[in-house]
Amino acid sequence: MTRAVMPGMRERCSGAIVSSSVTLHPLPALSFYSASKTAVNAFTESFALEAEEVGVRARFALPGSVHETRGATPC
Repeated sequence: MTRAVMPGMRERCSGAIVSSSVTLHPLPALSFYSASKTAVNAFTESFALEAEEVGVRARFALPGSVHETRGATPC
C-alpha cells in the first residue's frame, strides 16, 4: 500500500500514513500477531525517517485493547 500511494504524496510534498497495533509487547497465544505488528511498527518508524524529507508523515497508533465480557464464561 505504501508503495502505491507514496508517488502521489511525494509529488504533493504532503501526506500521512498511519498504521495501528494493539500493543508493543508480546501477547500470550498470539505470537504471529505480535511478531507481525512489531514488524509493522518498526517499518513505520523507519519509513517516517525516510519520508519526512519529502513532507510525508508516518505514525503508528496504539489504541489499546478492548475487553469484551459479553458471553464470557466465569473462570
